[in-house]
Amino acid sequence: MKRFRLLLLVVAMGAAAMAPAGAAPPAGGAVIYPILADPTFNPWHPRAFVESVFPNRVIFPGLTRPGRDLRPAPDLAERWELSRDGLTWTFFLRRGVKWHDGRDFTAEDVKFTFDLVLNPRLGAQNRGVYSALREVQVVNPTTVRFLLRAPQASLATVLGINSGIIPKHAFDGVADPWTLDAFNKRAPIGTGPYRVQTYVPGSSVTLTRNDAYFGGRPNLDSVTFKVLPDPNTQVAQLLSGELTLAIVDNPALVAGLQGRPEIEITQIPQVQFYWLAVNHANPILNDKRLKQAMMHAVDRPAMVRGFLQGYARPATGMISPALSYYYRANVKDYPFDREQARKLLSEAGWRPGPDRVLVKDGRRASFTMAFPTVQMFPGLAALVQQYFRE
Repeated sequence: MKRFRLLLLVVAMGAAAMAPAGAAPPAGGAVIYPILADPTFNPWHPRAFVESVFPNRVIFPGLTRPGRDLRPAPDLAERWELSRDGLTWTFFLRRGVKWHDGRDFTAEDVKFTFDLVLNPRLGAQNRGVYSALREVQVVNPTTVRFLLRAPQASLATVLGINSGIIPKHAFDGVADPWTLDAFNKRAPIGTGPYRVQTYVPGSSVTLTRNDAYFGGRPNLDSVTFKVLPDPNTQVAQLLSGELTLAIVDNPALVAGLQGRPEIEITQIPQVQFYWLAVNHANPILNDKRLKQAMMHAVDRPAMVRGFLQGYARPATGMISPALSYYYRANVKDYPFDREQARKLLSEAGWRPGPDRVLVKDGRRASFTMAFPTVQMFPGLAALVQQYFRE
């Protein structure tokens, strides 16, 4: 049976998404999966965007990975210890791990990777996550220390998210690692369960199973990532059998897939959330009451029911219900209440101007809202704009 994986994104102002997952694949076989553009085979490359995430995660493992309960689990590191002051993390690496070219994986590779990340001149992807990291030290070939400027409780978690280790020996003598196209755009070297077999720019990249993978023999013989930027084309190729797995992020496309015996649709909670980020440097937006009014002004449940066809739920904050270990539902919420929004604005000193736009101290309550011009975001942004206008 062809497998269809459903991912429905969620509303601005925050909502916890519902997303799918297929059952465990049978041993052997191949999967063909769509990505939006040509990937960059380096998780730290400044141009390693979302299309690069899927191949990079199976080419370049990190020190940790998300476990079944979404808490950090061992990967290239077997275990770790934290000092009493929270400033030193010691990671004990797996022994016997090999790079795809047969070279030994060691602590020097970990240090090289994070020296690259910490170099401000290089502007590595995901660098901001490691702002508390001061230095990585090699203790011995299988032990590294992460020295922090301030405690970071999430370090073991973030090390397992798009933070793959890259080989020091592949970049020997290279001043700028982003210019090494032989690695970044053609033939990367990782320690993961899959390695690049063929790559046709603008068309596809096929990964083949790495039988020497430290985690055991992978289930699938190969995974092909096919470059298909148009979601309608992705759905059409899923229906024609040219794809075996897909993520659909537009609820409107789901109806055409439901009820087909050759398509399997499954859903599980997803950890994503979406929100409206306020620019506090804008003097209009730095009043707490105005921001509370913005929350009360938007009918998020109606947006989920109508625009997203129920494939989401309003969020209470930045932690998704999927993270059940950390999620707490009993936090203050701001339900849709237009009269309460108007009351808060009035208390903050905003009064209707000649054109009915609110005015305070000669300044109109007008601002620009930026949003991605893809997927459902333009429609959602227009809806949020209408709510604010009302």
